[in-house]
Amino acid sequence: MKITRKLTFFAAAAVGAALSCGCNIGMQPTGPSVEEINAIRAKWPPEKQIEGIQFSPMPAAEKKRRIAEIKAKYHMPDDDAKPESSPGAPATKP
Repeated sequence: MKITRKLTFFAAAAVGAALSCGCNIGMQPTGPSVEEINAIRAKWPPEKQIEGIQFSPMPAAEKKRRIAEIKAKYHMPDDDAKPESSPGAPATKP
C-alpha cells in the first residue's frame, strides 16, 4: 500500500512539474508579418514576383494590374500589347 501512495505522489509530482516548467503547449509561434512578407517579395526578381502573382488567389483584374505595375517598374515588355505585325511575317501592301 505504501508503494502505490508513493507512486501516486511521484506521478502527480511529475505531471505538476511538467505543467509548471513553462512549456508552451498550444502556443504556436507567430509567422512573419504582412510587411515582412512584402519586403521579402520585393527583393525577388521581377519574373518570380509575376509568377507569385499569377498563382495567387486574387481576382484576375487585380492580378493584371499588379503584373502591369511590375513590368512598368522593371521596363519589361508588355505581353498584352499587340504588335502591328509579327516578326518574320510578310509586310502588307496598301
